[in-house]
Amino acid sequence: NQGENFRKSYKYTDFPDDEHYWGNICREILKTHDYEFDPEDIKVGNSMVLYRVKMYKPLRLLRNLSIEVRMPFLQSFVRGCIGRYYAKEMHKAHRTFEEALELGNDIALVRRGFEEVHDTKKWLAEHAPFLPEYPMFLYERGRYLEERLMAWEEHQKVMEGFTDGLTPDVVTVAQYKDIYASVQKADAPKEEGGLADVVRTDAQVKLYAFATMLLTESQPGWVTINAPLAFAQTKDAPKEYFYKRKNFFKDDRAYMTKVRDKAIEIGYEDGLPETDTVQNIKDELERLKVLDATTLQACVRRGMAAYYLTQVAEAKETLTKAMALGNDIVLLRQGFDQGDSTADWLSKMSQLPESVVPKLYEEGRALEERLVAWEEHQAYMEDLIDGKTEMDITVDLYIELKEAIVKADAEKADGGLADVVRTDAQKALYEKIVNMIKDSEPGQVDAESGPALESLVRADMQAVKDKADRIGYSTETTKKIDYVLERLLFIDGEAPDALEVMDGVRMHKVLEEARGYKHTSETIEKIDSLFALPEKEFVQMELEAAVRLGDKKREIHRRIRLKEIFYDEEGAQFANYLDCGDMRPGEFYAKSAGPFCGKNKVIEGQFKWTKGKLFAPLTKLPNEQLDAAKKEIPDEIKEKTKAIKKQFKNLQYAMGDKKSKKAEQFTQEFLQFGIDNPENRTELYCQIIKQITENPDDESKKKGYDVLALCLRTFLPAENFVDYLVMWIRQHPDLNDEVTLYTSALHQKQFEEDETRQVPALNTLRKDIRALKEEGSRFSIPIGAFTGPSNQSHMSIDVRKYNQKFMTSGNLL
Repeated sequence: NQGENFRKSYKYTDFPDDEHYWGNICREILKTHDYEFDPEDIKVGNSMVLYRVKMYKPLRLLRNLSIEVRMPFLQSFVRGCIGRYYAKEMHKAHRTFEEALELGNDIALVRRGFEEVHDTKKWLAEHAPFLPEYPMFLYERGRYLEERLMAWEEHQKVMEGFTDGLTPDVVTVAQYKDIYASVQKADAPKEEGGLADVVRTDAQVKLYAFATMLLTESQPGWVTINAPLAFAQTKDAPKEYFYKRKNFFKDDRAYMTKVRDKAIEIGYEDGLPETDTVQNIKDELERLKVLDATTLQACVRRGMAAYYLTQVAEAKETLTKAMALGNDIVLLRQGFDQGDSTADWLSKMSQLPESVVPKLYEEGRALEERLVAWEEHQAYMEDLIDGKTEMDITVDLYIELKEAIVKADAEKADGGLADVVRTDAQKALYEKIVNMIKDSEPGQVDAESGPALESLVRADMQAVKDKADRIGYSTETTKKIDYVLERLLFIDGEAPDALEVMDGVRMHKVLEEARGYKHTSETIEKIDSLFALPEKEFVQMELEAAVRLGDKKREIHRRIRLKEIFYDEEGAQFANYLDCGDMRPGEFYAKSAGPFCGKNKVIEGQFKWTKGKLFAPLTKLPNEQLDAAKKEIPDEIKEKTKAIKKQFKNLQYAMGDKKSKKAEQFTQEFLQFGIDNPENRTELYCQIIKQITENPDDESKKKGYDVLALCLRTFLPAENFVDYLVMWIRQHPDLNDEVTLYTSALHQKQFEEDETRQVPALNTLRKDIRALKEEGSRFSIPIGAFTGPSNQSHMSIDVRKYNQKFMTSGNLL
């Protein structure tokens, strides 16, 4: 016999641990099938089903059918039941929430909805996690409603604490303040921390109405309501109170008095709604009290006022007349005396109008102050000129008189007296002093110095200077005249000296300065005529003078300039360096290449960049017979040719056309060969030109110009090749359009005394070349320097700018 295990742990879980349960399940499974079993073939026990061998396959088949067909159907049925139960519970909770939200004030109903949702979610998590969760939007709205209702409940407790056991007649100010604050919070919107958005319960509505009643019917409430109504009766009340006017009392003052007395009685204090209004009522009642006292005195004062007004009118008339004249201080003070005589009346009769006389009085005092200032200044000026004539005025007195006139003409804001109306005597004194200033010697200097400086007439300026020196008088204008005269003296001495040595720079400066000062002389005119010459003639004259004087530096400078003029005018004949006469003819260069290289191609590329080798020297070697047979070529020529080819290869390494880590070493060898072999220097320069010409690589071309600069700084080209090389450099500037660097290096080498025997370190050479680029050679002509008349404009320069560097205290002109 075989047995099929139907124990709990075999297939199912979470069923009751009943010892007969599994057996009954097995019997039920057997009964549900149409297959007829013999009871003798199958026995069902508590934990095992025993069956004969022949029943194994039918039972196995029935078991599988139960699991694969019947069980899914049962499971779906069970799940449907579970789902319907869950939906029912969810709808129940949903309806509870909707009802609570619709009511808006039943917190118990809201919380019952929470409990139903929690129970449903808990059951769902334990039994059917596959079902969708409860939609939480109503839940969240419920939580928000609960929060607001709880806030009202808490506020309800506060209000109950404030109002518990109170009646309107016993509400104190402090209690009123608390109740008022709680009602305000209940009425305020949520944004301001209030509870106006919460739906109130019946109990809360009753509590709110009770609190409002306490506010309205209590004594502090009565003050709060009636204070605006009482104040609205006054003329000073704000417009917003007008609509509150009511005729509760025929006497408005009695109404305000009652409100004030009640407020004082109950201690209506700061922090209450109408505190400011109560204070306004108190102020108004005080004003009315003062007005009453004034009214009682009005009749007594009326008779006294008539006499006072007469005195005021007389004083006003006198002051007005004095103000109109503007310069009669006696009449002005008479008006003050009349005004002072009524001062006692004015102090006793404080209610009389006093705005007219005091205003005039004030203006009169200001006028008196200004007139007194002019009188003091008048006395000062009279003291200065007392017993003096124009001839007695010294420089110090002249300065004091000018300052006195300046003060008389200056505005009040600047401490002057121009605003004061002068008397006839003051006008006469002013005119007298002005004329004395004008006719005095310092005054004459001031009058003459400006036109003299403007005209730059030497005689006029000298006359002004002599007069100023004689009396010891100095101004900014006389200082400028002194400076101009000094410069004219300098020009008179500098012009002949500059002309004598033919120093173009000095001549140019002295000529321009003389023109700026409108100064001329025979020497100046001669210098001007020299500058009218062509530059070449002028520079030749400078050179002759430098040679005559032994001025080596200027001689070199002028020789270089003449050479540059020569290149500008006649340099075209040296434009093609191949015409120098030392070049190897193309057919002989091609012959060295052999029969298989293409004669025409070799000739065409003889003086152009190549990455290949050099077939023969580019120039004819000394004592070389170009048409000699190969066997007849001397060994010396062969060795030299070999060495030149090697130098070309060194150049290719230096320019990067051939790769090597020893490029600097090959560059140094190339330079040393040029030092050691002066007869082959043209060859080396031609090799550099060849490798720069039509070079497709800018980096290689840049290095080629670098080698050219190093060569020019190390050794000179052959004398018959210099002009061709300079013209080639002029026509073929480097990648930065630089030409001056290379000509400066050439000049440095041409005119320095020491001859290079050994190649210096390349870093040192390049440092020197950078200095040449930034500063130029000490023998070369700096950019922008004066080189002769043809490169200068002879229009008059601005002497004011030119003379600034000679000044010690600013620009005198």
